[in-house]
Amino acid sequence: MSGRKRKQERLHAACALVFALMLGLVVSGCGRYAETDHEGRKTEEAGEDAVRIGISFDSFVIERWLRDRDVFVSTAQSLGAEVNVQNANGEVSEQIAQIRYLISKKMNVIVIVAIDASKLSEVIGEAKDAGIRVVCYDRLILNAGTDLYVSFDNEKVGTLMAQALEDSLPEGGDVFEILGSASDNNTTQVRHGFEQELKNSGLNIVYSTYCDNWLAELAFDAVNEGLEKNGGSVDGVMCGNDDLAGQAIKALTEHKLAGIVPVVGQDADLSGCQR
Repeated sequence: MSGRKRKQERLHAACALVFALMLGLVVSGCGRYAETDHEGRKTEEAGEDAVRIGISFDSFVIERWLRDRDVFVSTAQSLGAEVNVQNANGEVSEQIAQIRYLISKKMNVIVIVAIDASKLSEVIGEAKDAGIRVVCYDRLILNAGTDLYVSFDNEKVGTLMAQALEDSLPEGGDVFEILGSASDNNTTQVRHGFEQELKNSGLNIVYSTYCDNWLAELAFDAVNEGLEKNGGSVDGVMCGNDDLAGQAIKALTEHKLAGIVPVVGQDADLSGCQR
C-alpha cells in the first residue's frame, strides 16, 4: 500500500502543477456568471475573478478517474478556481457535445480525458477559435494543437510491464497481451514499449487483443479465448490496466491458473495493490 500512497502523493503534486500551468495559460479578469450543469440545472455562482475550468472525462468505469476527479477538483478549488465536471460515459458523440457545452459556458480552460485520440480535433478547433485553452489529460488528442499535454511516459510503462514478466519468467514462455481501447493513443504507446522490450527475451506473444472502451469484462473473455487458441496454456498475461487485470485473474481462477500465471497491470487501483 506504500506504493499506492506514493502514487497518490504524486497525483496531488501533478494536479497542483497542471493547475499552475493552466493559470499561466489563462488571461485574468473573468466576469461574474451563473453556472449551469450539462442538464441546465443552476449551480454555484462563480467569483468575479475565478478561473473557470471545464473537464470532460471519458467515463468513471476505471477507479483511477474517480480519484483523479476528486483530487483535481479539490486542488483547483483550494486555489480559487471553479470546476465544471462532465462524464461522457464512453460515448464520443457525448464528449463532443459536452465540450461544446463547456465552450458555450465560456470556460477559460477545458481539460479532456479523451475517449478517442482522433475524433475530437474539430471540436478542439472550435474551443481554440473561442479563445479557450485546451489541456489533454493523460490521453493525447491527435492533430488538434492543444495547449498542454500531461501524461505518463507510456512507452516506459509498457517496458516496465515487459520487464516484470521477464523477471517472473526467466525461462521464457507464452504471453497473452490484453490491451486497452484501440482508440486510446496511450494503448499504442504502451504496446510499443511492451513489444520492443520482449523482442530479445524468451517470451513470445501468442495472443493479442484490444478491450474497447476499456471494458474490463472483455479481458475475462480474452483470457478464455487465448487459452482456447493456445491449447489451454499460458505462462504470463499483460493487461492494459488493473481493471482488466482483475478480470483476467478471474478467468485464470476458473482454469486453476490464478497465482501460478503472473499478471501485470497498472494504475494502482486498490484491488491491484491488495493483490
